[in-house]
Amino acid sequence: VIKHESGDGFANQIEWNVWNIVKETPWKKWFAPCVDISPCGLWLIQKKVEFPSHEKYPAKMPYFFTDFKYSNYGRIGKQWVACDYGDLSVLISHGLTNKLKKAHWWKE
Repeated sequence: VIKHESGDGFANQIEWNVWNIVKETPWKKWFAPCVDISPCGLWLIQKKVEFPSHEKYPAKMPYFFTDFKYSNYGRIGKQWVACDYGDLSVLISHGLTNKLKKAHWWKE
């Protein structure tokens, strides 16, 4: 998937930075891998996820995730992953942990 930074934020760059923090950790399984980013951060290439029907979404997800909007998560194979994690609060506010919590899913 190619993501284009259309706002005036730095979501692509933040996602790239988060991926580079988690990619050598046990928690990488919860994040859609980032493959490459353009020098200016305008374009990000990320591994594509599948979006199953809403009733198939898991009841619990890692404690460090905060925004359970359906479109922010999907599956790669059988593994659920975040595909939109351009928010530093994922790592800052909760830290990486093996703890799970009830996911309160919502639509856009």
